[in-house]
Amino acid sequence: MDVLLFIMYVYECPEPGFPNQKTVYISYLDSVRYLTPSRYRKPIYQEVVLSYLDYSKRRGFNAAHIWVCPPKKGDDYIM
Repeated sequence: MDVLLFIMYVYECPEPGFPNQKTVYISYLDSVRYLTPSRYRKPIYQEVVLSYLDYSKRRGFNAAHIWVCPPKKGDDYIM
């Protein structure tokens, strides 16, 4: 069985000449409370985001914007 633990929507603007050139936008983050013990969830998910930011920096991106709106109580954000 496949289990989806983490989702991250990313938009990359590598095109030169635009005001937002070389910029990465992380628009949505979501996780499922499947990983146990739960104390590992936050550090693992933070490492995923930090690893992506490091990867994008090595690819030449020089700015990143993270926008995450929390879900309403009882709703899943992406799923």
